[in-house]
Order: sequence, then structure tokens, then C-alpha cells
Amino acid sequence: MPQRPIPGSRGAWFAILMAMSTTPILYVLAAYLVGPKTTASSALPTLRLVFGSLSAACAATAVVLLARVPRTPVEAESSVTAYAADAPVPPPAFMSRFVTGAALAEVAAIDGVVLVFLGEPWTTCALFGAVTVAILLGVALPTGLRYWRERESEDAGSAPAIE
Repeated sequence: MPQRPIPGSRGAWFAILMAMSTTPILYVLAAYLVGPKTTASSALPTLRLVFGSLSAACAATAVVLLARVPRTPVEAESSVTAYAADAPVPPPAFMSRFVTGAALAEVAAIDGVVLVFLGEPWTTCALFGAVTVAILLGVALPTGLRYWRERESEDAGSAPAIE
């Protein structure tokens, strides 16, 4: 028997997604207000490289985590049958993967704020924040909508639509 979704899971997912998508705007506002008042750190070139690399790695990992609807493995004789017969994971497993990926995407925006406090212009924070928003709205949103559509059709007992 398929596991029933936890009531409010879809709404919780959407609220988390929207909250994490709007926080980079607040980070940019804080950077705009604070940025001109900070003096550049002598270690800024090195820290720019470190934080930029960290942000790129976290953003890439976030895209990998958020790009596909996670599946429940199914015992089958061939890989084609296993992939075609599997179902989306239960909502708690999906939410765990989503929150992890969204938090990794958020690292870029936070690194942008840190760089502004170290002396970068506020536009650096805007660039890093745009990466976060692009991942969340361009990757996580469509994947999440696809997951909830498949989950609902699985719970209703019908086959998901072919895309």
C-alpha cells in the first residue's frame, strides 16, 4: 500500500522554497547598506578565491541534489524495468533532500554577504544571490512541482503523465 503524504507537506515545501528564494534579496539590501562603510581586508583577494570556490562547489552540489525527483529503488530483473516501475520517495525523504540542496544553494548568497563585509562591493553579493535564486527557482521549483504531481498520482493509484 502506498504511503500517504503527510498533510501540509506540499505547502511546507513551497513555504521553505519561497522563504529561501527571497532571503538573498535581504542579503543584497544589507550589503547595499553596509558595503560602503567597510574597508577592504588585506586578505580579500585570497578570501575571494576561497569563498568563490566554496560557493561554486556548493552550488554544483545543490544542482545535483535538486535536479532529479528522488526515486524509491525497486527490485527488478533489468534496469529498464527498475527505473520504469519505481515510485517517488515518501515526502519526508524528498523534503530531507530538498532542504539539504536548498541550504547548499543558500551558501552562495551567504558567501556574497561575507565578502561584502570583508570589503567587496555590494554588487558581489547581488551576483552570488542571483546564483542562489536561479538554482532555487530554476531547478528546485520545477523538480518539486514534478515530485508532488507524481506523488499525488501515485497516491491516487494512477500512472504519472509522460513528459
